[in-house]
Amino acid sequence: MLNFISSSVRYQGTYDWMAGPLTADTIRLGNRVQNSRNLQLTGSMTLSSLYNKVPYFKKINQKFRRTGRSRGSLNRRSGGGRNQTNQPLAPKKQEQTYTNNIKLVANETQKITHKLNTKKVKVIVTGAEGKIIPGKINILDANTIEFTPLVSASQAMLSVSGKPGSQSIMKEILDITTRVLLGVQMVSVNYSKNGGTVLPGYLPEPTLFGAGNYTPEIGDFNSNAGTSFAPGLPFLFGWQDQNFAKDAASKGWLTTDSTLNMPFQISKNERINIRATVEPLPDLRIDITANRSMSKNITEFYNYDSHSGSFNANSFSESGNFSMSTLTWGTAFFAIGKGDANQSDSFEKLKENRIIIARRLAGQRSPDNGYGYNPSDDHPNFPGYPDGYGPNSVEVLVPAFLAAYQNKDPKKIQLGLFPSIKFIRPNWRIQYEGMVSKIPGLNKIMRSLNFTHAYRSSYNVGAFNTNLNYFEDGDGFSYVRDFSENFVAPYDFNSVSITETFSPLINIDIMWINDFTSRAEMKRSRNLNLSFANNQLTEVMSNEYTVGLGYRFTQMDLIIKTKNSQQAYSNDLNLRADFSLRKNKTVLRKLDDNDNQITAGQSAFSIKTTADYMLSDRFQLRLFFDKIINTPFTSLSFPTSNTNLGVSFRFTLAQ
Repeated sequence: MLNFISSSVRYQGTYDWMAGPLTADTIRLGNRVQNSRNLQLTGSMTLSSLYNKVPYFKKINQKFRRTGRSRGSLNRRSGGGRNQTNQPLAPKKQEQTYTNNIKLVANETQKITHKLNTKKVKVIVTGAEGKIIPGKINILDANTIEFTPLVSASQAMLSVSGKPGSQSIMKEILDITTRVLLGVQMVSVNYSKNGGTVLPGYLPEPTLFGAGNYTPEIGDFNSNAGTSFAPGLPFLFGWQDQNFAKDAASKGWLTTDSTLNMPFQISKNERINIRATVEPLPDLRIDITANRSMSKNITEFYNYDSHSGSFNANSFSESGNFSMSTLTWGTAFFAIGKGDANQSDSFEKLKENRIIIARRLAGQRSPDNGYGYNPSDDHPNFPGYPDGYGPNSVEVLVPAFLAAYQNKDPKKIQLGLFPSIKFIRPNWRIQYEGMVSKIPGLNKIMRSLNFTHAYRSSYNVGAFNTNLNYFEDGDGFSYVRDFSENFVAPYDFNSVSITETFSPLINIDIMWINDFTSRAEMKRSRNLNLSFANNQLTEVMSNEYTVGLGYRFTQMDLIIKTKNSQQAYSNDLNLRADFSLRKNKTVLRKLDDNDNQITAGQSAFSIKTTADYMLSDRFQLRLFFDKIINTPFTSLSFPTSNTNLGVSFRFTLAQ
């Protein structure tokens, strides 16, 4: 019953002991131990297998199965479509008739099995003289009817006609609706958690499988710790423990030599990927993805204090990066313009959101916490903002930035710098790649119609590091302030960014019946980088429009003459022309004032034409003409125009 579900768990652990360097007897640097762990959980549900357990659902899936991927795209190197075939149109269902001679008795019902496999039937009953015999008809199912005559007839001809497989409009609507509801075909989740630990200054030496009992020598630190099994079974099997160095020090496994200047290191990487495939209609495929990834690297020094007789942990440092799929569709569509730094509604919303986020952050702190803080007090440098949370605070800007460009309510957006998994949002790719033979009207002019749309957006923290000034007090908050009288954040951020691409926003690729091909495509991208070093947003925008045309001349004759001979060829000639217009612009938007400045940008119009002719299976002749015209949006650049014209020969060595 549950064979549509599959799952796997994979765990891999490694351990390595490395002997320390040879030194003088007075220096004892110890050895080094390290381990690693790779934990991976995978689960998937093939829902199509589940649906097929229900006979009606299985019949619906068979009825709406894929017609097969089409060929002949201008985006593919198809060699001019030599492998393309004009697939035959699906034959129309012909009306069939069932006839039978029967004897009728007035008001006596007879059951007739016609086996036409349709409920849309026409029933005619005639007598010996060709007159129609009246009666009542009751359709039991697609193959059986009941006829109750109003008069008797010793001999009558019954005729039942209809198109096999045809059904009512309501049944068609029910089947299509059911197929759409069964569109989710597959769902998979992949979770991985990797990590590694490196501990220098490790004194025990292995006796068996890298481990063994260890007793600290007399005079060593904590020599009264007794005998212990080092480094322990969890560490041998790759388990990660941030307190491992502290436990090792308490058991006397670490050297007390002050010349050792290597930190305890631990790395963590956590990633989750979610994927779903939806096929609501034949040849229409929707791939939905979502992911979240976070990496951390922690370093800390453990130095022996001879006065206290214990190890002190110091110079704790944590760094890493973060990425998560998000949804910024609500603010994606706007006019790029030309040479002006256009106003951004989302950026203005970012500035407005700051006061709301600041008050929410201040409201998390209790006014009677013993630290002399009152959330209702005004910020000393920014009146109207709560004390400790000014407009340029990192903790204020990050949620305000996400709320503005995700088009979310700033009163409900998560306040953390790293949104949790429940705030992950989907990205998608939609493709229709099928034959149009079953679409009335289109099948007379087209061979194939391909449609593509893809959307991807992600929130990224390129790098973060521990803020050395951050100190968490008993209530879980830090009251240390920076030069702007804002509370310092747990981490130092250089910048955060949102990367959004429509690649493409829409692409339509058509192969016509007469070997003519056409393509129209629109792409759009946006990169938003919020820098905390200078409190400004860098916005890079790009739009591209492309129209492509192509035609294939089949079996075109070509004669090449030389001085002593001539050679005749008869192969396909493939012509192609692409026209594109691309606009890109970079705008700097400052948070401290209303100055928006365009720093780069241009409009590029290009024409690319080619003519390909295969002289043999491995030798291709190509004529090409390319022209690109660049028109800059700033005075720092000059308009340029580049033209390429020539002939190329291509010889393929591979089979």
